[in-house]
Amino acid sequence: MKQLIAVVLMLTLLLTGCGVVEQPDTSNAAPGTTEKKSAAASDTENAVQTGFPLTGLEQTSTEQRPVAVMVSNAPEAVRQWGLSSASVAMEALTEGDTTNYMLWFDGLDAVPPVGPVAQSKDVFWQFALPMNSILVQKGMNIYAENLLNYYGWQPLDALMLGVNCFDYDGSDPAIPEEYNWYTQGSSLKKGTDYYQMQLEGAVPFWQKFGTPTDGAAAASVTVQFSENQATTLRWEDGAWNMYHGDGTPQLDANNDIQMRMTNVLVLCAEPSVKDNQFTREYDLTAGEGLYLVNGTWQPIHWKKGDVADRLRLFAADGSPLLVAPGKTYLAIYGGFAGQSLTVLDDVGGTIYSAEQQTPAHNK
Repeated sequence: MKQLIAVVLMLTLLLTGCGVVEQPDTSNAAPGTTEKKSAAASDTENAVQTGFPLTGLEQTSTEQRPVAVMVSNAPEAVRQWGLSSASVAMEALTEGDTTNYMLWFDGLDAVPPVGPVAQSKDVFWQFALPMNSILVQKGMNIYAENLLNYYGWQPLDALMLGVNCFDYDGSDPAIPEEYNWYTQGSSLKKGTDYYQMQLEGAVPFWQKFGTPTDGAAAASVTVQFSENQATTLRWEDGAWNMYHGDGTPQLDANNDIQMRMTNVLVLCAEPSVKDNQFTREYDLTAGEGLYLVNGTWQPIHWKKGDVADRLRLFAADGSPLLVAPGKTYLAIYGGFAGQSLTVLDDVGGTIYSAEQQTPAHNK
């Protein structure tokens, strides 16, 4: 009971710090800009938003706390469940040369079979915690463990809950055991009941949803996360369709549907390495980035700050960025050795490119 009370108290503190309680206007200023808001801009910022907090789409069920699931994107993870159903898919390189996904769902009822469930890394949880998310993982590295211990946050962990809340599919003996664990909303409910977690609660809107201002025409964006792994999104049939680095579609093992996103966000963050000289670190205070929507791209500013602060997006002129209602792909790009970021036009010409930004020892 003491642990439950501590978790509830920390939830309250986090939500107070991330915008559920009204904050001074200065917290909305884009980094490096002087805030001078017009009446229209102020009205836009203060407007009451409706819909699901992760997508801005019309709400069709009772509002629940979002569920964030760590999913492996290693080459051996040939079956990836739940990709096409996620409201937000976040991708980043943290260790080695393969990325992980954090798939974010609107609530426990919205979680389909999803996996293979992976070890958590702190960079992902720094985006999920301010949204009052239920966290799902299969183990964690020391930095994620330290973060959750500091905030008193209880995850749903396959290593702790096992087959009570997670499922194992060993039908293909060629797939290594660690890439066969998955879960789903009905299974996770046993874990939330066990820990007496609240499924409903105050959830701020992830971004400011509305009609976005289109930028310059773009046909594709590629994030080269390492020499061996890349993700490309191409504007096709009214959506950003996701592809592996080898050009094959990123398919959901549940239904063979390709991942299709309304919005693409790439946050360029100052890179470094943690004290173990292996795990990558990203400065999430503030930075520059890209926003792609409706077959266009534009440079943006972003601001986060502390772990308890939500991500805020700004247009190049410093005004709040309106994001189109729908699903979002979010990549963290640091410019480590072997990384690059490229936007192409419809004839394959390069219209934006970012290469390695870090010293040689930060590999």
